[in-house]
Formats: sequence, structure tokens, C-alpha cells
Amino acid sequence: MAAGTGDGFLWFPVLAAVAVVSPVVGGLRVLNIMLVSVTERKREIGIRVKLGARTFDVMFQFLTEAVLVCFIGGLLGVFVGLGGGQLLSTLAGWRGFAGIDLVSGRLSHRNPL
Repeated sequence: MAAGTGDGFLWFPVLAAVAVVSPVVGGLRVLNIMLVSVTERKREIGIRVKLGARTFDVMFQFLTEAVLVCFIGGLLGVFVGLGGGQLLSTLAGWRGFAGIDLVSGRLSHRNPL
């Protein structure tokens, strides 16, 4: 396929859809994890309330846990993605970094390899 035929415009809506759907799916997974966490820890919540914890304290605890789970999961995802891209480029014998060079080169109809 010749460069400049407009094939890159076909991929833009697909990538945009993936970019929109991914955070929604991630948010739903976190929601499900936290719902299960709260459901399984009803006793602990009851004990904390009986010992004088306010509703705000309990909500703050679970929201802090959710933020930490998301943050640590995001960091792990970034590092695994970067490491996987580097491993892929090393194993394939490509120069540069596979994660960025490969995607940007393919989208601009240039061979980054």
C-alpha cells in the first residue's frame, strides 16, 4: 500500500474508541473490586463504627484504598508495558524502542524498523 493513501485515518476512530473504552472498563473493574471489598468487610466496618469511627472515616479508608490500588496498578502497567516493548524490540532485533517507534511509524506510514 502506498504511503499517503489515507489509510491512517481509518485507524484513528478505532484507536479513539479503544482510548475511550479502556478507562471505562478499568473504572468498572475498580468499582467491582471495591464493592467486593466493602461487602466482605462489613464486620470490620461495624466494629469501627461501634468504636466511634464516623461515616467519613470509613469512606475515607475505602477511597484511599481504591486510589492506592489504581495508582499502583497503573504504575505496574506502565513498567510492564515499557519492559515488554523493550523486550520485543531486543528479541526482534529492532533498533529503537518498539513501544513508541513501532506505533508512531506505522501510523505515519513509515517503516520504523
